[in-house]
Amino acid sequence: MDLVNATSTRPSRTEQVSPAVLLLVLVIVLMPIPRILVQFTPGNGSYDFQAILFPSDLPLAILTLTMIPRALRRIRDGSFGILAWLALALTAWMTVAYVLHPSDRGVADLLRLLGLVATIVAFLDLKTTGERGIVLASMAGVAAFETVVSVIQIATRSSVGLGVLGESSDPLWSFGSTTAPQGTTVHPYVLAGLALVFGVVLAIALTRGRNRALLLATAVAIVPVGYTYGRAALLGLAIALVCLGTGLFVDRRRYLPAILALCIGVAVPALIWNDGWRARTQQSVHATSASSLTTDRGWLIHEADGLIVDQPIVGVGPGRYVMALKDKFGKEPNKTVGVFKPVHNLPLLAAAEGGVPAGLLMTALLLVAGWRGWVAGRTGLALWGVYMPFVLLDHFGYTYPMGLIITGVWLGVIELLARDRKLSPLP
Repeated sequence: MDLVNATSTRPSRTEQVSPAVLLLVLVIVLMPIPRILVQFTPGNGSYDFQAILFPSDLPLAILTLTMIPRALRRIRDGSFGILAWLALALTAWMTVAYVLHPSDRGVADLLRLLGLVATIVAFLDLKTTGERGIVLASMAGVAAFETVVSVIQIATRSSVGLGVLGESSDPLWSFGSTTAPQGTTVHPYVLAGLALVFGVVLAIALTRGRNRALLLATAVAIVPVGYTYGRAALLGLAIALVCLGTGLFVDRRRYLPAILALCIGVAVPALIWNDGWRARTQQSVHATSASSLTTDRGWLIHEADGLIVDQPIVGVGPGRYVMALKDKFGKEPNKTVGVFKPVHNLPLLAAAEGGVPAGLLMTALLLVAGWRGWVAGRTGLALWGVYMPFVLLDHFGYTYPMGLIITGVWLGVIELLARDRKLSPLP
């Protein structure tokens, strides 16, 4: 039995939900709420210079402590999971980098990396239909909430008034002649990443059993991809659709509803708010240089390479990427970039903060996730592929707390699907 099969069977009254599952649900529910609880660093600098406690950090810390004995038990019986091992190894090496380059922000990042490991283990520890169904329902609820909030934002061109949850007073980002909403997250691309991962998990569930509520939930969850105007998001969705589309040759009744839900969920809002996509198309077609085509990602890679060369073994320290650039240059030398930004590539970002060993561990984590997706079958590959463009072309999956939780859910579900496919092969 896997996570997504939880929706096709009603939980038994005798099933009990463990506290760890409730903690995992709480992490997922609080994940898109960026309200600042405590700011540990002085000053009014940007997030790149701050150590901040967010609502999701509290249940994530408790979940990490709760998962320690379970993780030790899994290590002893050989069921810890290779993705959890690699995430743990990355965290361990980043701890070494922190010792040599300590910072308040580094402490926060290390604790969240441990939370990433705990999230993977928590997904592997889901046992009953009831537990898996509750987690899946929480993902559907969070995705639907963000869709409703972001639709209101783009329709009214203003905030919804959820400042108590951390919603920005100006939640719209300029894309050409139009704007894209961010929901209660910190950026439209984070919203898109959430929609992609949660939407495809729901679509996978839909392939395991017909359910009208699940069909609607899948279509609603993926909606933000239609108006956040991310080319990486569109590429990821295309990869997922191709992977799921191969199922049409095997069992059309299983895969067609999921594919239609994803396509319609994105197409309708993309047609309603199409100005941003036209601007993106013009940007891509009429780009006069690689910098304009990739929005200066080449320059960001150049800066990351410089930091890696300066500190090839232990990097500049976790959470210190932008700080290190500021120490090195004082002011961003590229006027088109404007301000210092993390490199938009997770392996390079890890290599800069933790040295070449950290970069290799991050690369291994992503590649092995692809292998586990292959083991899980077309649905596992769809989930792996839908998020990979953001992993390689953005940074939020590592730098932002909510992005790291999305990454943890992504890795956890992939590992769970692969493990369960091995135990109970599906057609």
